[in-house]
Amino acid sequence: EYYGTVVYSSDFGHTWKFVGTAYSNWYSCSLTADGHAIMCGGDGYTAYSTDFGHTWTLSQQGADAWFGCSMSNDGHAIMCGNYEQYAYSIDYGITWTTVYAYSEWGYYDCCLAID
Repeated sequence: EYYGTVVYSSDFGHTWKFVGTAYSNWYSCSLTADGHAIMCGGDGYTAYSTDFGHTWTLSQQGADAWFGCSMSNDGHAIMCGNYEQYAYSIDYGITWTTVYAYSEWGYYDCCLAID
């Protein structure tokens, strides 16, 4: 029933509104100050939003599961997953480039440092 449920809050988490049910279990999300957002999850699914998470556009990015994602205010983003994969985006998560880097167990969390 709650598989892939996405909710939204406009009052700092005091109340929540149902946005929709998507295709994946979502594991991580990241939001910029100007309303761009990304989320990543199982079955290789990712999604991006340009309106503070009110609506989402879905895509599939190859990994069996993406476990962590992070995005900076200038639209640079990174996400990490299993099968030795991580991916980066320079356009707020609309397009991604997948990179393979050896890890015995995969990657489960990542962050993006701002200089």
